[in-house]
Amino acid sequence: MNPEPGGGTNGEPRPARHPEADDPVLVVHVLSGASHCPPEVRRLIESLAAVTATELVSDLAGGAALTDRVTALARLHTIIDAELGRTIAAAVTADALPHSPVTHLERSAAWSRAGASRTVTATRFTARHREIGQMWRRGAVSTEVVAALARGLQQMPFDIEQQIVAAVTPELKRMSVAEVKELVSRALDLLPSQDRDAAEQHDYDRRGVWWTTHGGMTMIKADLPDVDGTAVTAALTALAESLRVEGDGLTSGQRRADALTTIVNSAAAHGDLPASAAGLP
Repeated sequence: MNPEPGGGTNGEPRPARHPEADDPVLVVHVLSGASHCPPEVRRLIESLAAVTATELVSDLAGGAALTDRVTALARLHTIIDAELGRTIAAAVTADALPHSPVTHLERSAAWSRAGASRTVTATRFTARHREIGQMWRRGAVSTEVVAALARGLQQMPFDIEQQIVAAVTPELKRMSVAEVKELVSRALDLLPSQDRDAAEQHDYDRRGVWWTTHGGMTMIKADLPDVDGTAVTAALTALAESLRVEGDGLTSGQRRADALTTIVNSAAAHGDLPASAAGLP
């Protein structure tokens, strides 16, 4: 029997192509500025381009296929995140990145700082806890869950961190981000007072502000203890809202940038800032 027009070699229909899909454009965009990308990653990109070029049929008959497509792509998303983390770790070891991993993801891949920070945090955590790293690379736990556990345990002495990780690992793939945060919070409450003090001092010692310049701009990064960080972000948020003008078209990030500059200029105008060798800006 001859195959139907447009069918495969065995007479099975080929997936319909999306009329607006443009595979070469996707491949070229992803590989832009990445001419040394290894062949196996190129093949993955080309396969993904083929997936994006298929027509999606949203009828009752195709409902099961759409559901499974969502499930599989979501798991694949996590696996790619984990593989990105593994590659970031290798690049950091080789001192191959031109900037910090978070900054590189922001500038080169248009990631948000929050998303980049989650992946980098999960990467560093799974370097210490390989079983969770294996679960992440299989897509059994999400990047958000791993990052939430990592951030919660930053306050813990390492020996206690290991105990909590050992206890939570068998259940982690069934836990939500909220449940992980609740568990870590309860574990922190159970710490002896001297351990809580040590954890708070550890957080305080990690504080810092860094900046780099690029293309006429200055990128500022800060790590602040919870109380100080809350005070700073609350001040910036409140001042940013007070500067809002109807129809100005500014993003919340632009308003916060204006608020930060306003705070510095106000302190300088009142003589509260010591002059540097170059003078005040």
